[in-house]
Amino acid sequence: MKLIVAAAAVIGGLAPATSASFLPSYLHDFFNSKASSSAQYVVNESGLTSLLEEPPSFVSQAPSSGLTTDIVSLGSVTRMDYLTAQIETWASHRGVRHYWGFSELQDFDPECSAMSEEARSAAVDTCKATQAFKDPKMKSFSEEFYGLAEGNRVRSDDAGWICAQRRVGRALGWLHSQYSGGKTDIPDYLMVVDDDTYVDLVDVMSYLKQEDDRTENAAAWAGCVFQENEM
Repeated sequence: MKLIVAAAAVIGGLAPATSASFLPSYLHDFFNSKASSSAQYVVNESGLTSLLEEPPSFVSQAPSSGLTTDIVSLGSVTRMDYLTAQIETWASHRGVRHYWGFSELQDFDPECSAMSEEARSAAVDTCKATQAFKDPKMKSFSEEFYGLAEGNRVRSDDAGWICAQRRVGRALGWLHSQYSGGKTDIPDYLMVVDDDTYVDLVDVMSYLKQEDDRTENAAAWAGCVFQENEM
């Protein structure tokens, strides 16, 4: 499977909503080190099981032809029509096998966006001080630019935005359970997008077909973000 990230993504340092068995080795080691003996998982094992069994807010499935593509879209209950619009437009391409749309309804804490100002400030401090990055330059970048989004907007003062950063891990954890549990096969390509992303899948699939014929190596691509007046 090859991965395409067609949306701006920010990886935060909030406590993981997965069991240790789902963590990358370097995070597993970190959360079991003496330096982080006080770290707590935000969901216990029984809660994790419930989350993995709960389907996304939007599920669309169709027979696909050619290269198979699964789409994970990260949305919000405040604009469910965005997810619907994706399903009805570009995500209806014949190469799309599964479309899964996630929102606050799948969050382990549906009331996250109502956190207090004190809790929001503490969450930002935690993310900026994350120990997940081994590279000093990456750590410095996270500390300085966490919360800076497209258009140079500072989003770290928005509780809803902070909560949405957890949704990426939540979605990928659920997806892992689908693929590893045999509920569906691994596709040729997995696409991770925001709910306000548009992808020209005709051109993209043509490009991917050329790449697929050229190499069997796994690969990942990140999409580009254009300002409206540049289109």
